[in-house]
Amino acid sequence: TDTAAYSSPIDERLCMLEEIYEALGPTATNFSGLGSAELALLSSKEHGGEGAHVYGDTEGELVAHLFGEMRPAVGIAAEEDVVICDLGSGNGKLLLQLALLTPARRLAGVELSATRHAQATAALAQAAERQVLSPARARSIELSCGSMLDHAALCEGTQCFCYSLA
Repeated sequence: TDTAAYSSPIDERLCMLEEIYEALGPTATNFSGLGSAELALLSSKEHGGEGAHVYGDTEGELVAHLFGEMRPAVGIAAEEDVVICDLGSGNGKLLLQLALLTPARRLAGVELSATRHAQATAALAQAAERQVLSPARARSIELSCGSMLDHAALCEGTQCFCYSLA
C-alpha cells in the first residue's frame, strides 16, 4: 500500500475514520432510516420477507486477521494479490478500515440499500478529502449499489466477506 506516504499512524487514521462516520450520522439500522420504497424492496419475498433485513457491523481488525489466516489456505501467494469483496457492504466502514489495515490490491463493496450506499460513498469521499486514505488507496475502493447476485465483484474477489445475523 502507499500508507508510508502518510505520516499519521494507522490507529490515528482509524480514529479519524470513526469521526467521519460519527459526523455522517447514524447508519440506517434494521428498518429505521430507510425510505418507504427501499423498505418495500428489502421486505419483499425475494429478499427474505419482512424482518429479514437486519444490519450489523464487525471490526476491521478482526476481519483483517481472519483474511490473513485464510490467505495461505486459499492459495493466495502475496497479500498484495488480494481482492476483497464485501457482500452487503452497508455504510462501507469495513472496507475503509480494511483499506487502512491490509495491502489488498482492490476492495469492492456491494450494498442493496441505497441509503447505506449513499453513506458509504460520502464516507469514502470524506476519507479521501481528509487524507485518511491517499488518493491512490481511495481509488482502489469500489462501492456499488445493487444486488450482490448481479455484480461482477462476486466473481473477481479472492476473499469475500458477508456479515449475517441469521
